[in-house]
Amino acid sequence: MRNLFEGEYAIAIAGSHGKKKSDSLSDIDLRTYYNTWNSNADELSYANKTLDEIIAKWDKKGVKIDGFWPRSISEISNGLDKILSGKDIVPPHCVWTIWGYHLATDIQNNSIIEDPYNIISEWQRKLSLFPEVMRRAIIQRYHSSLDYWIKDYHYEMKVVRGDVIFCLGLANRLINHIIQILFALNRVYYCGDGWNLEYMKDFKILPDNFAVRITDIL
Repeated sequence: MRNLFEGEYAIAIAGSHGKKKSDSLSDIDLRTYYNTWNSNADELSYANKTLDEIIAKWDKKGVKIDGFWPRSISEISNGLDKILSGKDIVPPHCVWTIWGYHLATDIQNNSIIEDPYNIISEWQRKLSLFPEVMRRAIIQRYHSSLDYWIKDYHYEMKVVRGDVIFCLGLANRLINHIIQILFALNRVYYCGDGWNLEYMKDFKILPDNFAVRITDIL
């Protein structure tokens, strides 16, 4: 992976392994950050070909490596600054996520493989303090949704009619909004799609029997 780039770069592992939540079913999510691709076309082609071969070999051994997702260093830096300032807290939709891609969570949970230019470590230093402006922005966004739906006539009538698809979809959405608020109240970056209730076990601010009640509702 190092041979894909010129100049500053960093390599890390993310996903369940980065969060230290992996099990026997977890794949390996590699992350690469760069300023400039290798300008030598032959070297770049060889590096990509070699990577594909290595990933295929591991796959035959039962180890799934889900690529190495190259990202621009400046793109990540700009994205994190907007999130931490509370100006851009809406996660972008990605086809492989349910609730969108949460950049701050991904970066915070990068386990560094190589970071010779202190790129990832500097990002993680910025993320070490959960900003109050971001906290307020998250709570306001998701609370306004909950406040709307708790009084909405359409929701009530869908329940009365027994509209299963509507009620199921909305229940999942509202539960996610509650969870987003609880993460913010506890000054923890939302963990993403997986392991939500597991993360919340250690929260100091949490409704009584939250995990049991949410599981029963769903």
